[in-house]
Amino acid sequence: MASRNVVSRIPPAAMAAVRKEVFGQMPQRNVRTGYKFLKKSHTGVFDERWYPESIEKSAREVLPGYTSELEQRRLEKLEYLRRRGKGPPKKGLGKRAQKAAGKKR
Repeated sequence: MASRNVVSRIPPAAMAAVRKEVFGQMPQRNVRTGYKFLKKSHTGVFDERWYPESIEKSAREVLPGYTSELEQRRLEKLEYLRRRGKGPPKKGLGKRAQKAAGKKR
């Protein structure tokens, strides 16, 4: 019982200072601190290693005309759409450019 009386006579600010000195700075329970996020292990290195580096960049340096199968398929599809009249318009000939040109006049 004697210890309870001693603790009650110490001012709360002094008690907090002693508590901080002994246990370190502890966050309040009702305040978000971000500690949970900070204590997570870093995964960036592992994520980076998961996906192998593409060879396309280095292949284009060695072979200037190099195109991957995916790029070749995209170009063929684009050419097919252009022949049908469904491809993208040339720069400055789209709806948006026509609207802007009409407003300027």
